[in-house]
Amino acid sequence: MNKTGRMKFSLLIKLFGSFFRMFSGPTFFMTFRKIEPAFREKLLLTVSMSNECGG
Repeated sequence: MNKTGRMKFSLLIKLFGSFFRMFSGPTFFMTFRKIEPAFREKLLLTVSMSNECGG
């Protein structure tokens, strides 16, 4: 099991570096854009219907 604890930074640049590394990689929108259009439409319909039913 991973241990969690408080992160300590001696330099402010290390704090910013770890913050930007957290958001590196493909974003949701770029991944969503690459999905096949028919599947994307079905996915959007499913999510919108579940949002209406969840009230």
